[in-house]
Order: sequence, then C-alpha cells, then structure tokens
Amino acid sequence: PIIITSGYRCPALNARVGGVATSAHTLGLAVDFHSSFGTPKEICQRLIDARVEFDKLIQEHNQWVHISFSPTSNRQQVLTAIKNSGKTTYVNGLI
Repeated sequence: PIIITSGYRCPALNARVGGVATSAHTLGLAVDFHSSFGTPKEICQRLIDARVEFDKLIQEHNQWVHISFSPTSNRQQVLTAIKNSGKTTYVNGLI
C-alpha cells in the first residue's frame, strides 16, 4: 500500500506546517507518501527507472517521498532532503 501523508494543503495550513509559499501542495500538484514497497530511496529510484514524468522528486529525510507535477513542464528534478544543524537542506540526486 501507499500511505499518503500530505496532499493538497490550503495556504493557511501550508504556512502552519512550514511549507514554502510557492509549494505545489497548495495547487494540488504534490503528494508526500511512504510505502511498504521499499525505502524512500528505493521508491524514488523505481519511479526514475519507470520513467515517470514528474516536476520534482524528493527523498525526504529517508522517511517519505515527495513528488510534484507541473501542468506545463516537468523538470525531472531529483533531490534528497537532509537535516544539517537542524535545518533542512536539499542535495541534488539520491543519497
């Protein structure tokens, strides 16, 4: 099963959870999830290997996957989110 932990977020909720104002979640174009299908890194790699078209794919803190889509142009951007001194930073690629 796929467990969706975050989908559409109205701007007020997005601000409350610390999301950026331009988050694709506020447009209904992003979802965060995890699954027994594999680790977040394995799931990301499988999505890449399957050539799924996405705008942004993020392995978040090795706990969940964020995937977003664009109605105009999917960039196929792959990132890994890590904590660095308590702050989230994004690194290109899967780590």
